[in-house]
Parts: sequence; structure tokens; C-alpha cells
Amino acid sequence: MPRFYLLKKASSHIATRKLAVKTNRIIAASGVIDPSKRAAAFEKLDWDIGNDPEASLSVSEIRSLILFIATESNNDVQVSLWSLVLRVPANESLKELCIKWLADYGNACRGYAMHYLRVRCPEMIPAIFKKYQDDTDPGVRYGLAKHMQRLNTGKAMDMMIGALLKAKGEELEVLSDEIEIMGNDEDLRKLILLDQEKGGGTNAAAVVDRLRSKLKKKGKK
Repeated sequence: MPRFYLLKKASSHIATRKLAVKTNRIIAASGVIDPSKRAAAFEKLDWDIGNDPEASLSVSEIRSLILFIATESNNDVQVSLWSLVLRVPANESLKELCIKWLADYGNACRGYAMHYLRVRCPEMIPAIFKKYQDDTDPGVRYGLAKHMQRLNTGKAMDMMIGALLKAKGEELEVLSDEIEIMGNDEDLRKLILLDQEKGGGTNAAAVVDRLRSKLKKKGKK
């Protein structure tokens, strides 16, 4: 094969790689019109980054992520975006945005904001707990409960049980899993009582079945 052809092919490959590096993957994914496909595009990006450290977000992509997450309204896309957010090292702009969202009681992303602050800004959590310990948002309460878990497991479980009634979607799944894994006989009684007080058929009822099954299996060992 002629040498000039190999040089031309190598040059083309390098140019393609440079173009790929310069492409803002957040902007590219956000341009997908269909929400389900947009969510899938962000999920793929999240997977790529998780499996290749060199594929981490660039500074410009992090800026785009911050801008886009503030305007995205589709829940599935938001979930994918927040997975990406948690791959970003501690970032002052994200920190300020999450503090702002946490303080906005009408913001649908409060639970995600709480999670980011708990993971990336743990030094803030004692003050946040003091300010939001009576918050009724399921996502916020779960984040605060995870903080409390290290100090008082009983109180942490009570907070999670209390958050069940308003929880839905991903938050409900996470809370249910946590209660099933960590719950004991006393927690089972609290769940049953909570469901009865609310007339039955609540989120607590489904968790009662799961926790009861786990405790029954545990008792047979």
C-alpha cells in the first residue's frame, strides 16, 4: 500500500478524533426531540463515561449540563441528566443551583438537589438537616434520612416511612427498597398502623408485604 495513502488515512483518523473531542455531547443529546430517545442518549453518555475515564465531561460540557438540567421538564430525561451530574466533581455552580432548587418548594428536582449536596457537599448536610428536617418532600426526606442513618438508625427509618405516602416513581422504589432491607418488626408495625390510619391501600401497604416476607424468611433461618 502506498505510503502517502497511509499518511492520508492516519491524518483523516486524527481529524475525525479531534472533531469528536470538540463535539459537545450534552448539546448533541439535548437536541434529540423525542423525550424517550433524548433520555436514551443521555443514558448512553452516562454509560460511556462510566466505562471509560477518558470520556469524562469537558468543562464546556459541564457548563451545558448545568444550563440544560435547569430547563428540562421530562422526568425520564431528568433522571438521566442527574446520573451525569453525579459524575461531575464538586462544582460551585452546581452547588449553588442545588441550594436554590432545594429552597424552592415547588421545584420537582428538590430530591435530586438534596442527593447531589449530600454526595458532593457533605459538609453542608448538618445545616441543611437542621433547616429541612420537617420537609415533606419524599426525595428530600430520603436524603436527610440517609444522613441521619449514621447517627440514629431508628429516627432515619421513621423519616423514610413518613416519606412513603407522597413518594412516587423512582423515589418510591428507592424508599421501598431501603425500608425492606433495613426494616425490623417494629418498623413493620409502624407501616401497618400508618396504612390503617390513612384508610388502607397506601404505598405503605405494598411495603408491608415486602417487609413481612423478608422478616418471615429471616425467621426461618
